[in-house]
Amino acid sequence: MKRTADYTFDFRETIKPFGLLQVIKHLKEMEPNEIIEILCVEADDKSDIFKILPSAFYKLICMEQLENRLYRIQLEKMR
Repeated sequence: MKRTADYTFDFRETIKPFGLLQVIKHLKEMEPNEIIEILCVEADDKSDIFKILPSAFYKLICMEQLENRLYRIQLEKMR
């Protein structure tokens, strides 16, 4: 079930290593139960995001392909 995101991060406009660090930073600053929506283009970006985040740190709310190569990922901060 998709919910309204508290924060949106557009990964498409970043250099990958810096973008990954910014995703971590945003999640650390969020309160539990808040949702971040991440927009990314490459399938590799999607998998890299999940590689760097400990699974106990978030809950996957939604992952969908919006158009052509654009993906939306919604994560809820757990703690």
